[in-house]
Amino acid sequence: MKESRIAYSEAKTGVAYLPIQLCSLNFSDSATLIQRVHFQKHQAELYEDLDKHAKHLGVTGRIWADKHFQRLVAFRTVLEDHTADWDALTRNERIKYLLDARRLDRQKQEQTRGGDIIG
Repeated sequence: MKESRIAYSEAKTGVAYLPIQLCSLNFSDSATLIQRVHFQKHQAELYEDLDKHAKHLGVTGRIWADKHFQRLVAFRTVLEDHTADWDALTRNERIKYLLDARRLDRQKQEQTRGGDIIG
């Protein structure tokens, strides 16, 4: 498999699975994971093939990257809003906050070119 496809897949799945991973992690590990997935998104952007990989979604590589960044910001904002209490929250409380953030981001993305391509 091409390195560009691997980078694209790691970034795409990394963002898609963040809520179920983050809800089980403490604050420090959650912040580290979001940063790692953000880095993976940047790695995928380095390849010229990104447009080709994103084409099946009906968007350019730039739009794909922007939408993934927006979703990462939504999840990072949840952590920022719960800096003081993240570690005290239950897994169910955490997933609720994360899924609410995802839902709001989906609504925003539906108003843009390509709609919600992350899921």
